[in-house]
Amino acid sequence: MGSLSLGSVFSRAFQAFKTAPLPFAVAGLLTFLTEPFTLCILLGPALVRFARMVAELEDTGNASLSTLFSGFNQVVPCLIISAAYVVVTVPTFTGVLFILVVMLEPLLSIATYIVAKGENDALVAFQKAWDLYKVNFLNVLVISICLSLFGGFGIGLCGLGVFITY
Repeated sequence: MGSLSLGSVFSRAFQAFKTAPLPFAVAGLLTFLTEPFTLCILLGPALVRFARMVAELEDTGNASLSTLFSGFNQVVPCLIISAAYVVVTVPTFTGVLFILVVMLEPLLSIATYIVAKGENDALVAFQKAWDLYKVNFLNVLVISICLSLFGGFGIGLCGLGVFITY
Protein backbone atom coordinates (compact mmCIF):
# COMPACT_ATOMS: atom_id res chain seq x y z
CA MET A 1 0.00 0.00 0.00
CA GLY A 2 3.00 2.30 0.36
CA SER A 3 3.94 4.84 2.96
CA LEU A 4 1.47 7.15 4.62
CA SER A 5 3.39 10.40 4.70
CA LEU A 6 1.59 13.48 3.48
CA GLY A 7 4.14 14.17 0.77
CA SER A 8 3.90 10.66 -0.64
CA VAL A 9 0.09 10.85 -0.69
CA PHE A 10 0.12 14.09 -2.70
CA SER A 11 2.89 12.96 -5.04
CA ARG A 12 1.22 9.58 -5.74
CA ALA A 13 -2.13 11.27 -6.35
CA PHE A 14 -0.60 13.84 -8.71
CA GLN A 15 1.35 11.12 -10.52
CA ALA A 16 -1.84 9.04 -10.93
CA PHE A 17 -3.68 12.06 -12.29
CA LYS A 18 -0.85 12.82 -14.74
CA THR A 19 -0.90 9.19 -15.90
CA ALA A 20 -4.63 9.12 -16.69
CA PRO A 21 -6.33 12.53 -16.46
CA LEU A 22 -9.38 11.64 -18.58
CA PRO A 23 -10.80 8.90 -16.29
CA PHE A 24 -10.30 11.16 -13.26
CA ALA A 25 -12.11 14.03 -14.98
CA VAL A 26 -14.97 11.77 -16.14
CA ALA A 27 -15.30 10.25 -12.65
CA GLY A 28 -15.50 13.69 -11.07
CA LEU A 29 -18.00 14.87 -13.64
CA LEU A 30 -20.20 11.78 -13.24
CA THR A 31 -20.24 12.14 -9.47
CA PHE A 32 -20.90 15.88 -9.66
CA LEU A 33 -23.79 15.44 -12.09
CA THR A 34 -25.50 12.37 -10.63
CA GLU A 35 -25.27 12.72 -6.86
CA PRO A 36 -27.50 15.78 -6.35
CA PHE A 37 -30.27 14.17 -8.39
CA THR A 38 -30.07 10.77 -6.68
CA LEU A 39 -29.84 12.19 -3.14
CA CYS A 40 -26.49 10.41 -2.69
CA ILE A 41 -28.07 6.96 -3.10
CA LEU A 42 -25.58 6.24 -5.87
CA LEU A 43 -22.67 7.63 -3.87
CA GLY A 44 -21.51 4.16 -2.79
CA PRO A 45 -21.37 2.75 -6.33
CA ALA A 46 -19.73 5.97 -7.54
CA LEU A 47 -17.03 5.74 -4.89
CA VAL A 48 -16.50 2.04 -5.57
CA ARG A 49 -16.18 2.77 -9.30
CA PHE A 50 -13.61 5.46 -8.55
CA ALA A 51 -11.69 3.20 -6.15
CA ARG A 52 -11.69 0.41 -8.77
CA MET A 53 -10.29 2.83 -11.29
CA VAL A 54 -7.51 3.85 -8.87
CA ALA A 55 -6.79 0.19 -8.03
CA GLU A 56 -6.62 -0.66 -11.75
CA LEU A 57 -4.26 2.26 -12.29
CA GLU A 58 -2.03 1.04 -9.45
CA ASP A 59 -2.09 -2.59 -10.59
CA THR A 60 -1.74 -2.24 -14.36
CA GLY A 61 -0.47 1.29 -14.88
CA ASN A 62 -3.48 2.43 -16.88
CA ALA A 63 -7.15 3.06 -16.17
CA SER A 64 -10.02 2.62 -18.58
CA LEU A 65 -13.29 4.48 -18.72
CA SER A 66 -15.17 1.17 -18.62
CA THR A 67 -14.05 0.73 -15.01
CA LEU A 68 -16.14 3.74 -14.07
CA PHE A 69 -19.29 1.84 -15.00
CA SER A 70 -18.48 -1.39 -13.17
CA GLY A 71 -19.58 -0.50 -9.63
CA PHE A 72 -23.10 -1.83 -9.81
CA ASN A 73 -22.35 -5.53 -9.34
CA GLN A 74 -21.90 -5.05 -5.58
CA VAL A 75 -25.08 -3.12 -4.83
CA VAL A 76 -25.65 -4.08 -1.17
CA PRO A 77 -22.17 -3.20 0.16
CA CYS A 78 -22.26 -0.01 -1.91
CA LEU A 79 -25.61 1.02 -0.45
CA ILE A 80 -24.36 0.32 3.09
CA ILE A 81 -21.32 2.50 2.42
CA SER A 82 -23.62 5.20 0.95
CA ALA A 83 -25.75 5.13 4.09
CA ALA A 84 -22.64 5.33 6.26
CA TYR A 85 -21.33 8.31 4.26
CA VAL A 86 -24.65 10.13 4.63
CA VAL A 87 -24.83 9.40 8.36
CA VAL A 88 -21.23 10.55 8.86
CA THR A 89 -21.27 13.63 6.62
CA VAL A 90 -24.64 15.16 7.54
CA PRO A 91 -23.36 16.33 10.95
CA THR A 92 -20.53 18.14 9.13
CA PHE A 93 -23.00 20.51 7.51
CA THR A 94 -24.66 21.26 10.82
CA GLY A 95 -21.36 21.75 12.62
CA VAL A 96 -22.14 19.02 15.14
CA LEU A 97 -19.53 16.40 16.00
CA PHE A 98 -17.01 17.81 13.52
CA ILE A 99 -14.04 16.04 15.12
CA LEU A 100 -15.85 12.69 15.09
CA VAL A 101 -16.71 13.16 11.42
CA VAL A 102 -13.11 13.99 10.54
CA MET A 103 -12.02 10.84 12.37
CA LEU A 104 -14.61 8.52 10.75
CA GLU A 105 -14.49 9.70 7.14
CA PRO A 106 -11.11 8.04 6.37
CA LEU A 107 -12.48 4.77 7.73
CA LEU A 108 -15.26 4.91 5.13
CA SER A 109 -12.77 5.67 2.36
CA ILE A 110 -10.66 2.67 3.32
CA ALA A 111 -13.78 0.45 3.46
CA THR A 112 -14.79 1.70 0.01
CA TYR A 113 -11.40 0.75 -1.37
CA ILE A 114 -11.64 -2.71 0.23
CA VAL A 115 -15.07 -3.26 -1.39
CA ALA A 116 -13.64 -2.10 -4.71
CA LYS A 117 -10.86 -4.66 -4.39
CA GLY A 118 -13.46 -7.45 -4.22
CA GLU A 119 -14.89 -7.75 -0.69
CA ASN A 120 -18.62 -8.51 -0.95
CA ASP A 121 -19.54 -8.02 2.71
CA ALA A 122 -19.65 -4.41 3.89
CA LEU A 123 -19.26 -5.35 7.55
CA VAL A 124 -16.12 -7.36 6.82
CA ALA A 125 -14.84 -4.41 4.77
CA PHE A 126 -15.46 -2.10 7.72
CA GLN A 127 -13.64 -4.51 10.05
CA LYS A 128 -10.63 -4.71 7.73
CA ALA A 129 -10.69 -0.94 7.34
CA TRP A 130 -10.76 -0.50 11.12
CA ASP A 131 -7.77 -2.85 11.49
CA LEU A 132 -5.80 -0.79 8.95
CA TYR A 133 -7.02 2.50 10.37
CA LYS A 134 -6.06 1.88 13.98
CA VAL A 135 -2.52 0.81 13.01
CA ASN A 136 -1.91 4.13 11.18
CA PHE A 137 -4.35 6.30 13.12
CA LEU A 138 -2.28 9.47 13.51
CA ASN A 139 -0.93 9.47 9.94
CA VAL A 140 -4.38 8.82 8.46
CA LEU A 141 -5.93 11.54 10.63
CA VAL A 142 -3.32 14.15 9.65
CA ILE A 143 -3.62 13.26 5.96
CA SER A 144 -7.43 13.38 6.19
CA ILE A 145 -7.38 16.82 7.80
CA CYS A 146 -4.90 18.14 5.22
CA LEU A 147 -6.92 16.74 2.31
CA SER A 148 -10.12 18.21 3.79
CA LEU A 149 -8.46 21.62 4.06
CA PHE A 150 -7.08 21.27 0.54
CA GLY A 151 -10.54 20.36 -0.81
CA GLY A 152 -12.20 23.18 1.13
CA PHE A 153 -9.63 25.62 -0.22
CA GLY A 154 -10.40 24.43 -3.77
CA ILE A 155 -14.14 24.85 -3.25
CA GLY A 156 -13.53 28.32 -1.83
CA LEU A 157 -11.44 29.30 -4.85
CA CYS A 158 -14.14 27.95 -7.14
CA GLY A 159 -16.76 30.05 -5.35
CA LEU A 160 -14.49 33.08 -5.55
CA GLY A 161 -14.08 32.51 -9.28
CA VAL A 162 -17.85 32.30 -9.73
CA PHE A 163 -18.29 35.48 -7.73
CA ILE A 164 -15.61 37.38 -9.66
CA THR A 165 -16.88 36.30 -13.10
CA TYR A 166 -20.50 37.06 -12.24
